[in-house]
Amino acid sequence: MRGFRPLVLAGFGLVASVAIALSVAVPADAIPGPIPPSPPVEQTSSRPATDVPPLTSKPLTAYLGEPQSTTRLKNDAVDTSLPATPTREAVGGFDPSKATLTGRTELTDEYVDSSGQQWTVASAQPKNVLNAEGQWVPMSTTIGAIAGGAAKASLHPLSPVFASTADSSKLLQVSRQGHTATMSLDGAKAAPLQLSKSSNSELSYANALPGADLRYQVRGVSVSEQLVLAAAPQSAPVYDWHLSAPGLTVQVNKFGDHDLVDASGTVIFSIPQPIMWLSVRPRL
Repeated sequence: MRGFRPLVLAGFGLVASVAIALSVAVPADAIPGPIPPSPPVEQTSSRPATDVPPLTSKPLTAYLGEPQSTTRLKNDAVDTSLPATPTREAVGGFDPSKATLTGRTELTDEYVDSSGQQWTVASAQPKNVLNAEGQWVPMSTTIGAIAGGAAKASLHPLSPVFASTADSSKLLQVSRQGHTATMSLDGAKAAPLQLSKSSNSELSYANALPGADLRYQVRGVSVSEQLVLAAAPQSAPVYDWHLSAPGLTVQVNKFGDHDLVDASGTVIFSIPQPIMWLSVRPRL
């Protein structure tokens, strides 16, 4: 995949997608009874996942400083600020701190209050994941070291695995709903993985490309990738990624993002448009 224009830092992300998160935004709330089915995902033209068109950014005015978000800037249907647990006022008197948690699903926490009323706290985005014992537990963005110098965020909706070196053919691997997508960076050197000392949800590969560090950040339902350039390039650079996603095809949605969908048209992964920004304020 191609298409980064010459700015100091280029951002890229991979997002876990579920139908409810790509349609009408559903705020986290406490509601009695079952969760209504979500509307179908809008279908667009498709192409094999092995032939991904260039992810080319439109000409931009340079930003001064890091933007508020690097994922889904145009997707108003996804609210990444949803609280994990609603306040008492937000749900008309229901107080989860005084209720008994009786069950979880990927999108819900289920409670029974002191009067016996059942409540479901629902989120538009995954809030729970299955652990190794098959139990639903709260999701986490924490990255931990695994065998061979690699790393993984085990309790994240994408279960991202990061290779021990940047030149790996499986640099980043994510899994969801029985599907796996793997990405690699063309021309990357054998730069070793380095876990961040300041954040347990970040890692990097120093000098993965000439004059550029490769950084990853695990977020709520996404994995953000950044190429941080040591200096402004003299000419427009081009960065190539290889994407492998067996059983999935690529569709460009109405926001210009690239969705990876299965045979039924369900969105499994989504790749937002890449963006660039200046990481420091220029001297006057």
